[in-house]
Amino acid sequence: MNGTPSSPSPIRRAGRPSRGQPFRLFCLPPAGAGASLFFPWLDAAASDIEVCPVSLPGREDRLREPLAASIPALADELADALAPALDLPYVVLGYSMGALLGYELLRRWDAQGLRQPDLFVALAARAPGVPFSREAPLHTLDRDAFRAALADLGGTPPELLANEDAMALFEPILRNDLRISEIYAGAAGWRMSCPLLAFHGRQDALLGESEVSAWRDCTSARFDLQVIDEPHMLRRPAFMQVLQTVSARWPRGLFG
Repeated sequence: MNGTPSSPSPIRRAGRPSRGQPFRLFCLPPAGAGASLFFPWLDAAASDIEVCPVSLPGREDRLREPLAASIPALADELADALAPALDLPYVVLGYSMGALLGYELLRRWDAQGLRQPDLFVALAARAPGVPFSREAPLHTLDRDAFRAALADLGGTPPELLANEDAMALFEPILRNDLRISEIYAGAAGWRMSCPLLAFHGRQDALLGESEVSAWRDCTSARFDLQVIDEPHMLRRPAFMQVLQTVSARWPRGLFG
């Protein structure tokens, strides 16, 4: 492993101390995003769930750190850094790239004999065993085509796409995250032992439903697929509804 058990925690809670909740929800962001994407969930979650947004290198307060070379390398770093926080029942929720990263984290924790989650949530993500199918990978597109693709996917404000200074900072981060996501191929045959809930957006311009439903092959437990009327990057009402769905069905035994 690249990290050590004493590595600084990558969990960011916007200055909010833990209230001693009995359950944890680890939130792994999509390409280009940071832990702050999940800050609105800190106050919106059920009172017994501690939302734990995970910070990734190369963005926000970790901007000076090098970007990850690959999904497995990033998982090596985070697996050890997050291990001390696995002392309570927990859920891992990965959004797009974050779901691939979460799958790799669970593989590492399983190999180390660590506590497994009560639930894994894959939000707008292809399953690890499904090859990236787009003919032209997003990270290889020229500037104009790249920005047009971001507009189609949703989630990137038009004013950001039109701001050259902001894009000079944001675009390299996003391109690298897309690169490591698009070249990633999951380990064949490994299955998690916890239930798995996947969300797919009907308007997703990047993924088809079959690519998301293939997550059923990644667990030996129950699999649920929820199809919602959203693009790849969910709009805020739907994003908040995902939290409500998870909060309502876990940890109350409804995924057993």
